[in-house]
Amino acid sequence: MIYLKVKKKQFKVPKLDLKDKVSLYSISSSESDIRICYIINQVVGINLSLTEDIIVRVKSSQQAFKNYYYESEHGTEKYYLIINRNNYNYLIPELKKVDYLFLCVSETIITNLELFIKQIKAYPEISAVIKIDPEEIKSFNRIKF
Repeated sequence: MIYLKVKKKQFKVPKLDLKDKVSLYSISSSESDIRICYIINQVVGINLSLTEDIIVRVKSSQQAFKNYYYESEHGTEKYYLIINRNNYNYLIPELKKVDYLFLCVSETIITNLELFIKQIKAYPEISAVIKIDPEEIKSFNRIKF
């Protein structure tokens, strides 16, 4: 794991390889994280399950953000659904209007990913799904791969 220090905060994020293809999507929805996981699992055909929380340390306190994870059998594809909001705190402060982050990491391009995203957008529970360039987010720019 890598720790990212941003304004006296440390983000615990998965270690990514330079050769990996990374796709990041923001999801806005008032539905619970379990319902969003169910929708993604149904559409993409994966089995996201709750894993280690992402811990943010601020001075002497820490905040936990739920994290769901799935890795393909061969380890070539990894999927994360990360909750961006915890009470009044945000994992990624630049994305305050975003409820969830859906991160796809693959050794190759996931061919059906855009189709999956289109299908996820079609659910009435989903307000918006927007592709984000991780390079444009300061918090992601400071991660050393």
